[in-house]
Amino acid sequence: MMLNYRALFAGLGLFLALRYVGLAQSANGGFETGDLTSWGGDQEGAAVTSEARYVHSGTYGVQLGTVGPLGHLTQPLPTAPGSNYLISLWLNNTNGGSPNEFRVSWNQSLLYYATNMTNLAWTNIQVTVTASTTNDTLQLGFRQDPNYFGLDDVSVTPIAAAAPIIITQPTNETVTLSSNATFVVVATGVPMPKYYWSKNGSPIASGTNSTYSITNVQAADSGQFICVVSNASGTATSQVATLTVTALAPAIIQQPSSLSAVAGGYASFSVTAFGSQPLTYFWRRNSAFIPGATSSTYSINNVQASDSGGLFSCLVSNAFGTLLSSSALLTVTTNLSASTVVYLRSAAGEPWGRTDNVAILNQIYGAGWQSLYFETANPAAAFSRSNKFIFMEGSADGEPAMETFLLNNLSALSNWVGGGGSLFLDCAPYSINSFTVNAGFGVTLSVGDYAAAAGAVNPAHPIFNGPYSPVGSSFNGGYLGHAIVSGPGLSGILTNASDGKFVLAERIYGAGHLMFGGATLPAFQTPQPQVSNLWANVLYDAGLQSAVAPTKLSLLPVGMENCTFSLWAEGPAGGNFLIQTSSNLQQWVTILTNAMPSNGSVLIADPAACNSNRRYYRGALTD
Repeated sequence: MMLNYRALFAGLGLFLALRYVGLAQSANGGFETGDLTSWGGDQEGAAVTSEARYVHSGTYGVQLGTVGPLGHLTQPLPTAPGSNYLISLWLNNTNGGSPNEFRVSWNQSLLYYATNMTNLAWTNIQVTVTASTTNDTLQLGFRQDPNYFGLDDVSVTPIAAAAPIIITQPTNETVTLSSNATFVVVATGVPMPKYYWSKNGSPIASGTNSTYSITNVQAADSGQFICVVSNASGTATSQVATLTVTALAPAIIQQPSSLSAVAGGYASFSVTAFGSQPLTYFWRRNSAFIPGATSSTYSINNVQASDSGGLFSCLVSNAFGTLLSSSALLTVTTNLSASTVVYLRSAAGEPWGRTDNVAILNQIYGAGWQSLYFETANPAAAFSRSNKFIFMEGSADGEPAMETFLLNNLSALSNWVGGGGSLFLDCAPYSINSFTVNAGFGVTLSVGDYAAAAGAVNPAHPIFNGPYSPVGSSFNGGYLGHAIVSGPGLSGILTNASDGKFVLAERIYGAGHLMFGGATLPAFQTPQPQVSNLWANVLYDAGLQSAVAPTKLSLLPVGMENCTFSLWAEGPAGGNFLIQTSSNLQQWVTILTNAMPSNGSVLIADPAACNSNRRYYRGALTD
């Protein structure tokens, strides 16, 4: 249950009290002096104004609008110890906006507190206090980051004692298991009454406020709740409010999707479910349960040909039911289709006039891979979604053409990689002088930083372990590398033996994979056949990385902040998607349609969640 400030303010406004002639009320409570005379405190963000929207009566009012820390207005008052007083003020928030906060304190004891109020017309706030000294202090604290509150007609007047009267009764609540429940009672009385909640006749130790809340409601929380309101003049007992806890059997809101993967690559299935916690997950393959597969995601790190044709489903269960997901088909190919592989280099000729790269591509993929040139390639065709792996070679005389191609097509290339493509860019130019090359993606190739020997950063990396062997982990050449690579997020694969800089490195980009190198051809390196097998494994592994490209949309919750719920959406770059929300899992409303950015993820904010008791989200790719 959400606290309705309007109802609360209206209820408090019904308070009636007998006034009697006593000590003085607050001075300049209507601010008709045109300034803050008689008021103390830091007064940060407080300004007297005649602007109509901040004036309740008379000529002047105050606009309150600090940002961040609270501002304060204070006023010491002549009071009689033991006497009761009514604090009355008028507040509005016609500009809306949050975060905001308003407090009323007496001798630094908090009497009233409200935060993140929505648009609020002039509202009378009334609280009662009992004086403890002959000079008690009224303190108002406030914050309105984006706009301003209006404050006017502040008064403190003596009133006669009165027994509590309950003006808003607690109401019955029916909530689902693991959600939250709140009971509210509003009462008047002089002095300000105290609240004592009980459940099924037993006092609740923490139930001493006008509001009583239970988070993560369980079945045992069901029962009957009563609040006794008391002050020195009497007591009042609320009506009974019953809490009913209902359970939700599992409901699947995102089914696992069928996948295609390359042998030796990666496949991951996931299911998104809602229901009373705890939810348990049991993945199955061809109707047989998979040992240990008990989370919402099931992944295979080294897909084999024997996995092809498998049907994967997930049984979701809780104490109130079970539900079986639809089946997702895993299709495994033994390698990338040659037609999805692109070899892109300069039309000036193969690096150093040698066909090492062509031979390796034929060895791995056979005939049919695409042979393109920087000078003549059609970017739209090169970066088609049907292409999975691009080998971009800028060694020897090819660097100028490569750099021009990158400069003209980096945006399209970034989108292609972010959508799940795999790029291997190698550049070992002829050079007497040192210079740098912007390889895109924040990566720099430093040409002239030569490597005569290089070693494996992690011998367990796939390129050092097949499918072509033997490989080893230490390599030499004169020169093995003409450049080193650097940039954010790079993980080293091969490092220069003399200084530890990267000769070959990789990183994830969106849903795709990047590999950068500054190495020469195997013909200039030793030992053989190890280095030839190494570079065959490099091109094989780089191709495999395209197998991890997502073919579905994933939603990852961030949480609520400043009255706005946020979540990440992840999927193929450039893919069109929609996000929908529902309060009951039956009627769904589309709140966003968009295209996925090049990095494969986007943060989505839903400010409408602020005033919703329960809100569900789902998404889908639309192309």
